[in-house]
Amino acid sequence: MTPPRCALAMLVLAPLMAVLACRGEGGDGTRYHSRGVLRNIAHPNGQRVLLIHHEPIPDFVSRDGRKKGMASMAMPFGVAPEVSLDGLEIDDKIEFTFAVDWERYPTSFVTDVKELPPDTPLQAWPP
Repeated sequence: MTPPRCALAMLVLAPLMAVLACRGEGGDGTRYHSRGVLRNIAHPNGQRVLLIHHEPIPDFVSRDGRKKGMASMAMPFGVAPEVSLDGLEIDDKIEFTFAVDWERYPTSFVTDVKELPPDTPLQAWPP
């Protein structure tokens, strides 16, 4: 490939690679489903971050690869670029999917989210 073509290819491929890298695939492809209450929506440094108090996640695997589970707690989750937050408000009960990538911060990031009916009972609630 000649230098101008190589530069053009990099201009086209770099944004595509960035989008694919941020699509929500965990470092090992690990995804979890949970429910909880949306406590905050923030935009530090232009990145969307949700503070979610989630239900226990019994099948959660730690950084060292061991299944340890995770207690119910409030924690920050990044948000994948393709995820819409339209209509979500603080204190909404939500169902969400998140991926884990131990090389990112936050290490967990939402790849799908939807609002639940307000009367939905949650495990280990109230927090």
